[in-house]
Amino acid sequence: MARMSIPIICFDLDGTLIDEHGRIHPNDKAILSQPPRDVVLVPNTGRPMNSVLPMFHERDMLTGYSLLPFPGVCQNGGTVYLENEVLVSVSTMDPEVQAELIKITRPFKRVTTILTTVDLHMYFNPTEYGFQASRDFNFTLTPVSPDDTFPPLTKVMAFSDHPEDLAEIARLAEGLSTSASYSQPTIYEFLPAGVNKGTGLRALMDALDLQDSPVFAAGNGGNDVEMLEMADVAFAPHNSSADVLALADEVLDVSQEGLLIPMFRRAGLMVEVPR
Repeated sequence: MARMSIPIICFDLDGTLIDEHGRIHPNDKAILSQPPRDVVLVPNTGRPMNSVLPMFHERDMLTGYSLLPFPGVCQNGGTVYLENEVLVSVSTMDPEVQAELIKITRPFKRVTTILTTVDLHMYFNPTEYGFQASRDFNFTLTPVSPDDTFPPLTKVMAFSDHPEDLAEIARLAEGLSTSASYSQPTIYEFLPAGVNKGTGLRALMDALDLQDSPVFAAGNGGNDVEMLEMADVAFAPHNSSADVLALADEVLDVSQEGLLIPMFRRAGLMVEVPR
């Protein structure tokens, strides 16, 4: 039997909580540093868990914590965590599918391919853009050969500032059993079939015994679509992709009062920003 309903405030990080300049609004920083007790805050991100808390630390947030104090959905639904980074769910690719993805991406020398497990980021085809983007996400990269033998992967990512190459990779992989989407125009991602931010959030709600809780979700990219579709109320920054804007119940200018205050308001929660 599900516990008493409590609002879930679920939000993407890069491009949503974090703006295009790499900043988090002061109101959001204050709320996340002293979160209210009558709500469940859930970062839902393509990042691995070992990248999330360092991202907050870089912005002088949650500096007293060595583990993330919130539950979270990472790797676009591939890994699900309770608070304090307790892992409760991992989804991995079919070995034949991941081998085919490596075969497809290896000829594209202008595309850095990153192969992920729960806590590893392995790459081949190094490019300047791939390295820069990886630094932005706090990835620690390990070089590998496409001919190596790999453990079951949680995700395969293609990074490139040549969009035509990503489009061709997407076309070549159309017949494979994966969940695929653009997280950004320069990043195309493959997950195990049926895995996405929406399924990850549902798995977390089951683990928390909050199946009946109302969901207020915010995202900006193609990999946020399923999360927004399952939300009771969907939010999107005004500069989100067109498919996300079409799903949004509210379009936000997060430069005004941040991301979380409008979400709290819609959830019927009183908001006092800590000072």
